[in-house]
Parts: sequence; C-alpha cells; structure tokens
Amino acid sequence: YDIAVTDIPPAPAVLKLLFQGFIGSGHGLEEFIEFVSDKDDVSLTIIGPGDRDYVNQLKEQVRSRRLSGKIIIRDAVPYQLLIDITQLHHVGLAIHKPVNIAFRTAALASNKIYEYAACRLPVMYFDDEHYRNYLSRFRWAFANDLSYQRLDEQCDFIREHYAEISAAASKDFRESLNFERVFNP
Repeated sequence: YDIAVTDIPPAPAVLKLLFQGFIGSGHGLEEFIEFVSDKDDVSLTIIGPGDRDYVNQLKEQVRSRRLSGKIIIRDAVPYQLLIDITQLHHVGLAIHKPVNIAFRTAALASNKIYEYAACRLPVMYFDDEHYRNYLSRFRWAFANDLSYQRLDEQCDFIREHYAEISAAASKDFRESLNFERVFNP
C-alpha cells in the first residue's frame, strides 16, 4: 500500500536518533554524544554488541555528564525486536568513517541503511565520496561530516520536513530498495 505524507505524524518536540550496529570507534558516536549533550530537543539510542572497553567508556561519558535520560546505550537485542525499536525513533545513524575495509562495503551492503528506510526513517551517513555515490540521490539520506553545525542544521531540517522525508524513505524502499525488487528475475 502507499503511505501518504498525511499518514506520517510530524516529528515530535524531541527528535530521537538511533544507532544500531557494532558499538565501536569509527561510527561518530562521540560526536553524537557531544551534540546531544547540548540539545534539549534531541535524544540518542545506541543498540548493539561492541568492544566492552569502548562501550564502558561511552557509558561513563553519559553518566558523568548526567545524560542518562537523553542517551541510552543498550546491549544487542534479538533481530526480530529491532523493527519495533526502530519505529520508535525518527532518524537512523549509519556513520562509518573511512577507517577500515568495513567502510568500503557499508554504503552498498549495510542492512541498517535500508532497514531504517523501511521503517520510514531518514538516515545520516558519513560525508564521503564513496557514500555520496550510492546515497546522494535519496531525499531521505543526509551526508554528514559530524560537525556540530552540520548535525544541528540537518536535525532542524529533518524535523521541519519530517513527514515528507519519511514518506520518501518508505516509497523508495517499497519501489526500489527491497529484496524482491533488486533480485526479481
């Protein structure tokens, strides 16, 4: 069925960002924590397995800044529960800095990008030529350099145009970014 813009509620006062995946360096999590710590209208949820020391470092950063109500770091959850969690958020984070070989495949093969779109979430991705080649054509995909100014501008834009951007993500997923369309003989 087709989702109309009017079927999507506007973004609420608090824009909920979601990162799901391996919790480690190279995903911009420190930058997002810094950004969210200064904003009353943005929250962050981080879900996934990760490097224990790095996860503990992030949790300590959240505790020491008294951000536990705004930033939630969760262990991995069963895959079948992720859709329900994802649908409670407004923006999916798919940041992969060019630090290793995983970066090269992320724009093409990162399930989370397309799972976010399937759940009508706009996506922020790392601003790099590799990503732009694959994602810049989508109205719901936002190249981000992780600067405070860019994060702020994009969050404001997404909030202002949330219904239209969400509808575009859903439409693109249904029409061209799903398994049945891509692999249909």
